Order: sequence, then structure tokens, then C-alpha cells
Amino acid sequence: MKWAVGLFLILLIQNWVNGLNLAKPCSNKLCKLPNYKCSDSGSGNSIPISKIPQMVLLTFDDATTVITYDFFAKVLFNKKNPDGCPIGVTHLLSHEYTDYSKVNDLWMRGHEIALHSITHDATIEGYWRDINLTTFKAEFDGLRKMIINFAGIPKSEIRGIRLPFLQTSGNVSFQGIQELGLNYDTSLPVSHYVDPPLWPYTLEYASHETCQIEPCPTASFPNIWEVPMTMWLDEKNISCSMVDACASISKDAKPISEWLIKQFERHYNYSRAPFPVFMHAAWFLRNRENFRGFQLFIDYIQQLSDVPGVMAELTNSNTNRRAES
Repeated sequence: MKWAVGLFLILLIQNWVNGLNLAKPCSNKLCKLPNYKCSDSGSGNSIPISKIPQMVLLTFDDATTVITYDFFAKVLFNKKNPDGCPIGVTHLLSHEYTDYSKVNDLWMRGHEIALHSITHDATIEGYWRDINLTTFKAEFDGLRKMIINFAGIPKSEIRGIRLPFLQTSGNVSFQGIQELGLNYDTSLPVSHYVDPPLWPYTLEYASHETCQIEPCPTASFPNIWEVPMTMWLDEKNISCSMVDACASISKDAKPISEWLIKQFERHYNYSRAPFPVFMHAAWFLRNRENFRGFQLFIDYIQQLSDVPGVMAELTNSNTNRRAES
């Protein structure tokens, strides 16, 4: 008990020094949509689960290149959701090797462009864990400026972030996100709220989810959403937060698609929380059957009338750009 009180006081002092307030426990009586949401498996509204549309969130990390663009074109272009809107994907960019002309084309097609840092540095041990606020903002605001200048995407359209290696620097990362005027993060793996899955939540109040990769935020960050990285299970029931981190899966397209569908059904048949499909496009290069299995999965969910959106993270404001341009 004394240990817990001591830790609380340390966090309180650290947050005070940085001008932050310690996040208070979340209560559904205080934390209500549309501005706030507790970190739990409830949708936060009164709609029966069977009536909630099942959203699917697709994200790809790292550089957009001619090679990865070709994969996106083959599986996503000229396909529409049941509501007639084009499929949208969130591309979390890092700078090296990125072809900004392809980024512009994806954005014009209704895809979302988000931030994954300039350097994606893996050479300095503890770089992302120990990063200070000035360097953090330089990594992500610098990339945002590159996207604005080289891909022609307005600043207002760049809303989200994922930390390299899913390694936050605790409150520093989220203070940086807030000061950069971003709307959401999607860096925190979730292992406890899996059956049923966790819904996106806001960071004004303390999360109910156990921190998976220390340090995690302890301060209150109003108006910042967290899109949780709900963990999947491979065929040996080993947890993985990104598709390509799931090691024990089939090497053939059909069973790969069946495994993807099994992960999907945990959301579809239970809480209807948005289903996360988070990956690196390099997964398609490991084995061409991975790509074919992914295609079969996309074809499957497109047949479901109550799955209205294979979409970018938290925005659909970009769906009519081509018509407007």
C-alpha cells in the first residue's frame, strides 16, 4: 500500500513539473460520447450490439514506395464499401524511401496519411523510450511538414500518429501529440480487453487497460483519442499486435484468409468494436500467399451488408477529393 502511494506521489510530482494533470479514474457517468469515452468493451451508446455497423480499420506502417503502392492498387483500388464509398486505408509514414508522389495519389483516392516519424531510428538504444519533448516534436512535425510540402496534403488532414516499435516515452509522447494538434494515437497494444474487444477511447481519464510496453501515459490528455491495437492470436494462441508479427500461421492463401476471418469474427460476433488490421506491407513480400490470403479476406468482408466501412482510422472527410479537384 505504501509503495502504491509513493508511486502516485512520484507521478503527481512529475506531471506537475511538466504542467500536466494526473488522469483520474474513468466513469461512464462522467465520460460520455461524443467527446469522451472510457477504455472498455462497451460502445458507449444505447444501440444494440447486433445493430452496430462493423467497421474495419486498415493501416500500413513505414514508407510508401512503388512496390508497396502496387500492392495497394491491386487489392484496394476500384473497390467500394457497401455504401458506395471507396475503400480507405491509413498509411502511417516514415520518411526514408517514401515516394511522396504516390502518397499524394493515395490521399487523392481517399486514403488517410498519418505520422510514424522521420527517422524510425533503431540504432540508438532507448531512443523512443527516452526521447525528450523537443526531439519528439521535431520527429513528427518535421515529417508532417515534408508531407505537406512534398505530397501536397493540407496540415488539417494529418491527424494521427503511431510510435515506432510501439515504444512511447510515456507522458512526453502524448504531450507532444497534444501540442502538435493531432487528434489520435494508435500505439498501445491491448491484451486484456480482447474477448470482447476494446473500443477506441479518450485519454482525458485513466485507461483501464494494463500497460504493455512501459512507460505508458499517466497524465490527462483531453481531446486525444486512442485507437487500441487489440491483439490477435496466431495458430499457437500467441498474441501479436500487428498481422506480420503473428509468426505461427499457414503459408497458404485460403487458410491465411480463414485465420484473418477468425480474428474478425471476435469483433463482429461480440462487441462490434472497430476491427484493427494493422500491418507492414513488407508482409506481402515474405510470401505471395500472404497477399492472396489478404485479398480473399477483403473480398469476404465486402460481401457483408452490415460491414459498411473498410476505412481510414477516424476520418472520412477525404472521400470526395478526386471529384472536387
